[in-house]
Amino acid sequence: APDDAARTSALLRLGTLLSRLSSFDAAVSAFESALETAGQSPEQRDEALLGLCAVDSDRGDYPRGLERAQAVDRAGAHAAAALAQIARCHLMMGAYDEALASCDQGLALEPAPEIEAELRRSRALVYYYTERPDEALPEFEASASLFESAGDPVGRATAVNAVGLIYHRRGAFDEAIAAYEESRRIAAEYGARKRIAAATINIGTVLHETGRVVEAAERYRESLQTAELLGDGAFVARAAMNLANLLIYLNRLPEATYWLDRSTQEARTHQSRLVVAYNQGLLGKVAHHEGDLEGARRLLVMAVSELREMGNTG
Repeated sequence: APDDAARTSALLRLGTLLSRLSSFDAAVSAFESALETAGQSPEQRDEALLGLCAVDSDRGDYPRGLERAQAVDRAGAHAAAALAQIARCHLMMGAYDEALASCDQGLALEPAPEIEAELRRSRALVYYYTERPDEALPEFEASASLFESAGDPVGRATAVNAVGLIYHRRGAFDEAIAAYEESRRIAAEYGARKRIAAATINIGTVLHETGRVVEAAERYRESLQTAELLGDGAFVARAAMNLANLLIYLNRLPEATYWLDRSTQEARTHQSRLVVAYNQGLLGKVAHHEGDLEGARRLLVMAVSELREMGNTG
């Protein structure tokens, strides 16, 4: 019925808006209500599934998000969008080959600019995580431009943040900070708390690496608090890992171990293999500081082996 279709469309728009504002519980309610509305079209069903998938991903529940995206009709109007979400989930679960394959399939469909932007960003992140920054940078820059063309400032904030990652990796700290601050400014203007937290943790990392440890700790704790408020376990894992690394530097080993344990627990829950592997390496550093050289060697070997298996040699 026309009224049902109109109600479903309104719920989908509401869910998308709430998701962008990081109001995830309310967004889920809107998308689930859209799924339950009688008379919905197949396209509306797929749009609701993708909305729920995006929330799952923003909360760090990548396995659940992947399941939802794979339920979308691959011959329907939202096939490219589904592939973009599938790529993102595979990426964050450390399945880089699968992520790249999904990106290639999605781009072959010649999608709309906002979907192309998502696919290029995921492809760039695979390149970044597998130590191919020269290939990653043009993809990140193209993604930022596409998000701007599509009128998606939150997407652009994410892509600009990613450009900062490349400058950061190259040791161009001033340029990295500038990109992160620009990303944070855009995200704050539109109330995108997840993007604010992402830029904040990256600013903290630069501050840490350039010796400004007090400011770095403030940024890490700020991003950790935001992630906990959002209920984003995967981001909690990352922020806790960064804070623990700083605490090791400050020789506050019991506190560092607490945050590493917390980080690893969240990372395992959300199947974030990369964070689990990094945490093993950091626990090796703790063991070394405590004089347990054999334990340190064992943990570092495990971490390197896992990173190599994932294709990450950094």
